[in-house]
Amino acid sequence: MVQSDMSSLCSRASRFMLSIGVAASTFACGGMNPPATMPTPVPSGDYPRIAGQWVGTLQSSNLASQPMTMDVVQTSDCVDGGWKTGEWNGAISGYAVPSGFAGVITFQRTDNGARCNASANVSGEVTVDSLRWTTGDLVGECSVGSLPQAVVIAMRRQ
Repeated sequence: MVQSDMSSLCSRASRFMLSIGVAASTFACGGMNPPATMPTPVPSGDYPRIAGQWVGTLQSSNLASQPMTMDVVQTSDCVDGGWKTGEWNGAISGYAVPSGFAGVITFQRTDNGARCNASANVSGEVTVDSLRWTTGDLVGECSVGSLPQAVVIAMRRQ
């Protein structure tokens, strides 16, 4: 498969996965949240290998720092994965770009029937054994508690 076909496939798969996440968020919350926007893919070239298992922390300006794990799969520059902390879980979908990642991250939490669902753009650097990503503003809602703000994800390859 040529690179342009792969990018197109990745774009369609990422949009499909994002639409499923948005639909699940909509049905779970009983409302409509505008989704984060998927970044435009970067043409083929040097991009980092992000696939694998990662451990680290999810830090937020309004919530306590939490230990975090993330499992990532990657095909060419197309990157998808799932993550969790003790309180939150979600998914990532996007593109490996030179020296980093750009995409969308989702956040979900259920606590005694109360639900939180949100998404945000996320980007940052990736090295051979570490990553540091930051999010834009989260878009979503929480029936109880707060959404994380000014999120920083710092991890190392496991």
